[in-house]
Amino acid sequence: MHWMKTFDELTLEQAYEDWGEGCLEDLSITGGEGLARVGDEDNTYVVKFSLDDNQDPVDMSCDCPKATAGMPCKHMAIICFQLDEDKEGFPLAHLAELFSPPFLDEYKVRHIDFLLGLYDPDLLRGFLLNLLTEDRSLLKLFWHGIPMNMNEEPDAIIETLKDLICRFHESHFFSDFDEAEIFINEAIRLFVLGACILEERKELTGLLDFAHRFFSELDIDLMGDHWDQLELLCQTFLVSWKEALDKSEPRERQAMLRWYQDWQGQGGESIQIFNDVLEEFFSLPAFGQKGEATSASKQGETTGKSAFAWPQERRPTKTVLAL
Repeated sequence: MHWMKTFDELTLEQAYEDWGEGCLEDLSITGGEGLARVGDEDNTYVVKFSLDDNQDPVDMSCDCPKATAGMPCKHMAIICFQLDEDKEGFPLAHLAELFSPPFLDEYKVRHIDFLLGLYDPDLLRGFLLNLLTEDRSLLKLFWHGIPMNMNEEPDAIIETLKDLICRFHESHFFSDFDEAEIFINEAIRLFVLGACILEERKELTGLLDFAHRFFSELDIDLMGDHWDQLELLCQTFLVSWKEALDKSEPRERQAMLRWYQDWQGQGGESIQIFNDVLEEFFSLPAFGQKGEATSASKQGETTGKSAFAWPQERRPTKTVLAL
């Protein structure tokens, strides 16, 4: 445990005691970069770190007063204790050398299911985390398997989005760029699933309403530093609308246009980026509305300043980003 040399004896003792009492609230590692939250009396401190080739923590930082003053703190040591336990619990590099009792070769799915039920969920989660980190093909399989048992109803998908937002908000506060990118990619996947269902049912106005509900669930204040991710989501809306438009009939286009006209003034001013892609969509030649459609942004000029307007120098581009 070479990392122990970084800390004085008192700090290590305090860290070990707090770690044993469960002060580590959250720890996640993505692409070799780690983020953790450690509770300490009435405060919660954020620890950031990187992992070297040996999966040891390096470049650690913490927002507590001691670390801010340039000294190694107990919150960093707590993370080191946890990472050491995780490594020792699952020495994946030595899996090939492990003895395998003969009966394991005869295990069927129902046997394995029974075996999994015997063990602590945290242990299984930690093992799965390490396994998926080591094997990218398994990670891909896991990623594609996540939505397989999802309830394929738009309302259920919105509820899943709410849960995704809640878990991400509690863990990361939308503060980390990479984590926000992962979050928005998962959100896009949820939207595409719902959009495909509605398009298959030919509920084209429902597709527009679903996108509005979807975007409205996001906390604009917290996502304000990640406008490019929000633009990516809105451009996904635009792509799905255009695909539906290509397969639509004139009466369906009229229904979509009526939805847009009815939508005006119903909160569009407070989510300007969503209104921008709506305005772009309904300016397409298929609607014959160029220069005629009433836009929420024009209404905003008469009702007052937008409740959420992007700074001019950070306005998202209109480029449809590759997904």
